[in-house]
Amino acid sequence: EALVGGQAQPERYRVKGMTPESGGEILSSGEVQAVAGMALALERIFGCPQDVEWCCKGEKLFLLQARPLTVEATLRQRAWRYFTEPGGEETWTSGFFNERFSEPLSPLGWSIIRPLVEELAFRDPLRYMGFRNAEKLRVTRLYFGRPYVNLAIFQAIYRPFPDWLLPEGARGYFPNRDASIRKEVSLPLSFPLSLLCHFFQDPLNWSPLNCILWKRYTSFHRRELASLHSGLHSLAPEDLPGMWDLMERAQALNRRLLSIHRWSLTWADISYGLLKLFLRLWLKPGEASKVASGLLADLSTKTAEMGRALREALDSPSREEALKQFLQIHGHRSFSLDIYRPTFAERPEQILKLAPSSGSEFRGERPRLPAFRDPVRRLLLGFLLALARPYALLREEQRFHWQEILAFMRRLALRMGEVLEKQGKIRESSLVFFLTWDELKEACFGGQVPEALAEARRRVFEELERMDPALSYPLFLKGDKPLEERVSWEGVAVSPGIASGPARIVLTPSELEKVETGEILVVRAIDPGWTVVFNRIKGLVMEVGGQLSHGAVVAREYGIPAVTGIRGATSAIRTGQMITVDGYSGKVILRENQAPYTPSASI
Repeated sequence: EALVGGQAQPERYRVKGMTPESGGEILSSGEVQAVAGMALALERIFGCPQDVEWCCKGEKLFLLQARPLTVEATLRQRAWRYFTEPGGEETWTSGFFNERFSEPLSPLGWSIIRPLVEELAFRDPLRYMGFRNAEKLRVTRLYFGRPYVNLAIFQAIYRPFPDWLLPEGARGYFPNRDASIRKEVSLPLSFPLSLLCHFFQDPLNWSPLNCILWKRYTSFHRRELASLHSGLHSLAPEDLPGMWDLMERAQALNRRLLSIHRWSLTWADISYGLLKLFLRLWLKPGEASKVASGLLADLSTKTAEMGRALREALDSPSREEALKQFLQIHGHRSFSLDIYRPTFAERPEQILKLAPSSGSEFRGERPRLPAFRDPVRRLLLGFLLALARPYALLREEQRFHWQEILAFMRRLALRMGEVLEKQGKIRESSLVFFLTWDELKEACFGGQVPEALAEARRRVFEELERMDPALSYPLFLKGDKPLEERVSWEGVAVSPGIASGPARIVLTPSELEKVETGEILVVRAIDPGWTVVFNRIKGLVMEVGGQLSHGAVVAREYGIPAVTGIRGATSAIRTGQMITVDGYSGKVILRENQAPYTPSASI
């Protein structure tokens, strides 16, 4: 049971000609020979290889069970092992990924994302900080097809942050939002020198001037993306090696974008934290958070632009032409970063059924901003705003551009699949999404395609999609077991205002079409693509995320009261249950036969 549950590591023994060649420490050479002899004898009796369960007591070997080891059963086991990797003894958190992936990840999609995120978001920062075990540390894993991060990495990355500067969103990476456990990690003695040395290797990217580097990148991005599309158009119809070259160029563009984006995220967190700290010098904590949110409320993000553009297209007299123009600009977007998921251009009905007509939009109140008379305060506030606003905006801008690359890679993968299907190597083109990056590369250069394994992975993937995310996607794992957390009903206020209405629990994009006008949306986290329903909702409750999460940024722009950090909300609140969201205090109130909720006098 410990082995199956991931709490123990297996020992593997190799036998050749009844002579043990390699193994572990549990069995003696004689015991290994006895087990191998039993396995071969059972194979002779039943006429095929057997999956054998056995045990030893003293010097006796006992047969417990034997069943045929069929190819299909073996493939299914391999497929399941791909989607649920052993957790070992580590603690795992979904906090970094659950805002980005609400559904299981395809093998091709994960093998594109995983090396980029592991290297750029996790190993590199650990190297910069002087941690010598960065190469050996196990960084990510899949559990029922969902990605998790080793909690030890967040302990190390956020160890240097003092409590007053720790990003609110970072607290969501820790069980029960207890970020104090990061202090259990000791920083390397070389930390200051290592950080300084790496800073001077790429100072513009690391510094607050990172946004200048991003502006330079966007010009290169447009040229390179145009070159990729042109290259695909000019390729011979069945030139798989040429297609693979384009795929690697697109992955290199992903890497370049994310190498800038990671520091944009860092400066977004730092600048917002400094802004709140500055305001707390003169305002009460609750008021400071409200004002800080208001100062970032009028950002015109590409995500909110998409929602407005969709509504205008649907209300346009020439609706068909307007929708065509909308999809030309926003059609590359999707509900996920997994290239297995179709884009809006491929399946416009994904979002057309989510956007209401104009006039149904709710607007919360905007907080009054402080009018500092002291010129020094005004100057400092202006400086902090000049730093915080561009980086809060970049969180959404960069997702827009990243999905342009991923949409191209999806198109390219489907083209590869069509060629492989014509060559008789796979039964249908969509199976390419159930090959890994290395397997697809080998197929493009004439190698064998593991079609049966890809089919087995697809069957398991479809089972995972049908599973209840409340059971298959816990926020934290200890090894392979969900880690129980305290249910909290007071979280972090991320968008000001107060709203009451019936709750609507949404765990996957397929459930978004059920959202009705006037409801309070209750989610684990929000992907930018989900925000097309913000025209319908009155309030937002999120289990994870911070002031600069996608949901918080867009909620402020729409004027929707929002609270995050309400752990267990999607399990404890029922769809249709009346709730109140207080975007000032961070409270969520369940209203069952209660008087209307009145905010506390301290707000």
